[in-house]
Amino acid sequence: MKSIVLASMVLAVSASACAGADWHRATVAKDYRPERQVNLIVTVHARGDDLDAAAEELSNAVRDGLAEEGIRATLVRGNAPAPAVRLDIVHWETGSQGLRWLGGPFGPGEGDLNVIVRVDRADGKPALQGEVRGYVRGGAFGGSSVTSAEEAGEAIAHAIATGTL
Repeated sequence: MKSIVLASMVLAVSASACAGADWHRATVAKDYRPERQVNLIVTVHARGDDLDAAAEELSNAVRDGLAEEGIRATLVRGNAPAPAVRLDIVHWETGSQGLRWLGGPFGPGEGDLNVIVRVDRADGKPALQGEVRGYVRGGAFGGSSVTSAEEAGEAIAHAIATGTL
């Protein structure tokens, strides 16, 4: 019985540490209020395998997260008028799914994605900015590298919708 309880605890800890996102050097305007509609611009400044899939997952996670909060985000290529959310993917590392599977969430193989975020109000002034790092450390069969983009997108959508990081 003790081994079952211990195994359950290890699985619970492992599952919670598999993926996530954190903000760095972030600022939010004191009078921040989310816009009800924004233009979303995603620019890639990194290289790597599956980067197109990661960029798509990032934009989908941001749009879906904002939609859940009643904010419409229109994906735009190139420049777009404010209010706008500008996401610049500056780092992408797929890591090793095999090593994540073998080592679990506390082992080697981590994959991550770094995104520079800038949210401009309708008047063009910055409302929220910073850098988000999404990561994957494990998951079913080592987890998908693209999960790091989904985690980053969810963190970005939450910050835009609430003004909290």
